[in-house]
Formats: sequence, structure tokens, C-alpha cells
Amino acid sequence: MLSWKPETGTNWLTTAQLLDHITGSCGTMCRGFASGDWGVPAEAFEEMAPEDRLPPAEKFPAVSSLADAKVKLAADKKLAFGVIEDVTEGDLTDRRMAAPWDPTERPLGDWIMESIEH
Repeated sequence: MLSWKPETGTNWLTTAQLLDHITGSCGTMCRGFASGDWGVPAEAFEEMAPEDRLPPAEKFPAVSSLADAKVKLAADKKLAFGVIEDVTEGDLTDRRMAAPWDPTERPLGDWIMESIEH
């Protein structure tokens, strides 16, 4: 089932790719918003071509197994909780920032909540 993807439409991730994506979509995003550490320098992201910022589905990484996904999800959850523990209530409501992909400034708490919901 890891190789499954919808038969109709285009640019779908496989189940394995989607599982890999969600293992870095919460804690990693929370860390990026809280600390500015996105894993790549901001300048590098700005210099990327739009298609490289969000590559086509076939270029997305994939988990190798369900066990691999579980390990990665646990690490991402630990990272998310660590970030949330390290910020203050004032940070959540008063610190405003934009995402590398969205110049709209919003409170840190909004970005963290969106990361969790993602």
C-alpha cells in the first residue's frame, strides 16, 4: 500500500511520500517559525526557482516502511512539543512573522497551529 496513489488526476504523492511529508510537517515547521531555522538559509530559499520550492510529486522523498514512518513521526512530535515548551505565551500572541512561502505576517501561535493542523 505504500506505493498507492490516486489513479486519476496529476502530481499525487504516493502513500509512502505522504507519510514522509507529514513526518516533517509539524515539529520542523514549528521550529522554523520559532527559531528561523528552516534547514536551509533564507537566501537559498529565496534564490530557488518556484518549482524547486515545491517540487513535483515524483521528487518527494518517501518512507521505506511503516516502522520508518513511526520513528520519524515520534521524532517530529518530540520536536514540536519541545518548541512549544520553549516559547512563551507572549511569543505565541505577540511575535509576528512571515513564512518563507507567504509574506503575510501573522502571530507565531497562528503559524504553529497551522503547522500542527497541516
